[in-house]
Amino acid sequence: MCGAIDGTHIVLQKKPEQLHGPAVYRTGSGDQSHYSILLQGVCDGDKIFWDVCCNAAGGLDDRAHFKASSLWTKLRNKEVLSQPTINVQGKAVQPYLVGDETIHSPPS
Repeated sequence: MCGAIDGTHIVLQKKPEQLHGPAVYRTGSGDQSHYSILLQGVCDGDKIFWDVCCNAAGGLDDRAHFKASSLWTKLRNKEVLSQPTINVQGKAVQPYLVGDETIHSPPS
């Protein structure tokens, strides 16, 4: 394992302009509703962030944000997490990330 990935909301102080479609920035419901953007980060075992992305409206889910990130593109192009492999009971295992159920690996 070479990192853990997760996301959080950064609450916006004011409603986005109509030009940017404020509805897509809204998250939560009722009194708990607010406008936000999403922050996605990948951290290693030493608590060092090696990837950060903040380019999605708060109304989107973590999966949509992940698929819009440069990390997703790098994973699909095998630019990161493809080497080095280790041998576990005779099988080569590539580096991997852990995350909650809303983050999925790119198809091979």
